[in-house]
Amino acid sequence: SLFLNEKFVDILLDKKTLIKKLVREKTVDYGDLVGKDSYGNKYYENLQSQKCRSRIIDYPYRGPQEYDASLIPPDWYNWLHNTTDKIPQKTDMKPFFLLPHKPNQTLFRTR
Repeated sequence: SLFLNEKFVDILLDKKTLIKKLVREKTVDYGDLVGKDSYGNKYYENLQSQKCRSRIIDYPYRGPQEYDASLIPPDWYNWLHNTTDKIPQKTDMKPFFLLPHKPNQTLFRTR
């Protein structure tokens, strides 16, 4: 049952987390921590959730313009959108010609 899940109850009891999830994300998703990327994004997976909606991302707080799809590195993007089931690791080999991922800077420019 949904209400007997320990992680869901923890979210309901922690007011700060509950408000953050409802105001920022407009949903109360939960799951097991799978990994974290270099931008501070945390990735979760809930295997009891609906198929193709079981992978969740938690963006760190960055101010009023908080998150953008370009803040997700390509390997995590593939995992998040169920293109692959392989969880990205820092030790994974990458081709020598790949450039490092850079998010779109338009969102973060200063005046």
